[in-house]
Amino acid sequence: MQQGELTVYRSVGSQCETASYAAGQAFIERPGEVDDVVNTGTIPYVLIVTFPRVPHGASARIDQPDPGTCRGL
Repeated sequence: MQQGELTVYRSVGSQCETASYAAGQAFIERPGEVDDVVNTGTIPYVLIVTFPRVPHGASARIDQPDPGTCRGL
């Protein structure tokens, strides 16, 4: 995180795990995880990302159905 604050809502089995991150912190989103990231700060967040093994021009995003574990998102 370069600027701002965000919360990651992660579906783990039948549970919803949350974690908040602010400027200067980092997190890893692993392949196959179903995450929802929400800006929970007062300014736009700036996130620097790296996508290893994603071919040039390909999408790193893989849409998945909502598992329904993190209600209200």
